[in-house]
Amino acid sequence: MANFATRIKDLTGFDADSSAKQTSVDDWLTAGARTVLNILPINKLLRIAKTDNFTNDIDVEGKKIISVLRKDAGNSNLHMPCRELPPSMMGKVNDANYMEKATASDPAYIIYTNVLNTFPVSASSNDSRLVSIDTSITVAYNSSSISDFPDEAEEAVVLYGARNALERLMNDLQTNTDIDNALGSVKQALEQAELDLDKMNAETESVFGDEDTFTTTSSQLTRVKDALDQAKDVINNNQPDANTDAFGAQAAEDTELVASALAIVQTEIQRAQTHLAEWTSIGDMRIKQVNASLSESQGLIGEMTARLGQDQAKYQWYTQQYAQIDARYKEQIQTLQGV
Repeated sequence: MANFATRIKDLTGFDADSSAKQTSVDDWLTAGARTVLNILPINKLLRIAKTDNFTNDIDVEGKKIISVLRKDAGNSNLHMPCRELPPSMMGKVNDANYMEKATASDPAYIIYTNVLNTFPVSASSNDSRLVSIDTSITVAYNSSSISDFPDEAEEAVVLYGARNALERLMNDLQTNTDIDNALGSVKQALEQAELDLDKMNAETESVFGDEDTFTTTSSQLTRVKDALDQAKDVINNNQPDANTDAFGAQAAEDTELVASALAIVQTEIQRAQTHLAEWTSIGDMRIKQVNASLSESQGLIGEMTARLGQDQAKYQWYTQQYAQIDARYKEQIQTLQGV
């Protein structure tokens, strides 16, 4: 049978055996195994129970107690079952005036600060016995089975790990730095385009010295600059507000709002290009520079849109796969519990 990392990868696509992710997979599998142990019925636990003989006390941290026994020296050293008492009975368990008093034929045990004590005190070495399950079990990513663990319960551990792997994959999509970097590049390209247009307003910066060509309300360049300003505002200038411009939406991990903002940006860029087309015959080299920046930003927006689409498709698949695996995990648990 394939190891656990391979089985998780087959279910999720998560590279569970890569060196950077092995520790996480170990943690998920270990948590899954311990969770399953805590909910298994007694008939399955008895098959994997261990016995420890001890004198008076034993550390029970990381153990699920099945039973505690103590030898009765007055009855052929038969192991008698111990009854559990709370720590508040530490005094009464040794006092004959109370019904909680422990005897060799009716022993008791008390757990306090992770230590189990049997009463009465031992009459001989190792006259007490603990039957328990090791709940401090650990599972490694490259294992293909779990020692001292019901074979039929291992599939539930794999499914538990697969759920965590899918959550990790979904989280990785929300922190996609490629989108952030592309947004920054779009912003830079639009700022360069705006800078080139601003230079055209100065007589020394353009072959055209007529102010009306650039700054009147009827000027095509005025409309171009307005469109670029609108595009810049929607990317990272708090329009409509700090949470809904493209950078704000990306910080909030709202991929739909990012896509909507980018669509607005693209519309404004198209508007700017339409106005520019009306007078490109003028031939100013600044226009060529503006067009280059606009083309670059439009290409970057197209790239971001494609990446967002891919991420959304992946996220949808991860969500659907998580639901299926979660249902299988719960079905496994019900089967193991005999529900």
